[in-house]
Amino acid sequence: KRQYQRRVHGGDWDAGVMHGKGVYTYKSGKKYEVSYKNGKCTEKRLLDGVQGDGRPTSAARPGSRPAPRSYPAWLKSLPIEDDIRDLFVKERIDEETFYELEQADLKQMGVPMGPCKALLKEIAKKKEG
Repeated sequence: KRQYQRRVHGGDWDAGVMHGKGVYTYKSGKKYEVSYKNGKCTEKRLLDGVQGDGRPTSAARPGSRPAPRSYPAWLKSLPIEDDIRDLFVKERIDEETFYELEQADLKQMGVPMGPCKALLKEIAKKKEG
């Protein structure tokens, strides 16, 4: 039996079985955010940009080009980086729902303070106009 997993970060363990969310780092250096329920993986998402030893992956190395991402025009127009846009895609936030968001919603989604403030300004502009 091969050992693919190098490290496990976070997650809740009970009797050697993982529950909840954690980050797995494989020997290849790829990191995945995973969700487990009763010891079974229910969701797995590649975390781009960093290998397990902290070095950037090829997509994050200076001079390399990241894979193009496709976002709706309204989402592209927001003053945020793609990792924050990915949160909106993951949470299935459409344009109409976006303009109903409040600071507590953005915080719950895990949006950092800087982008949160910028997004709240965009929401306020729409409400004023």
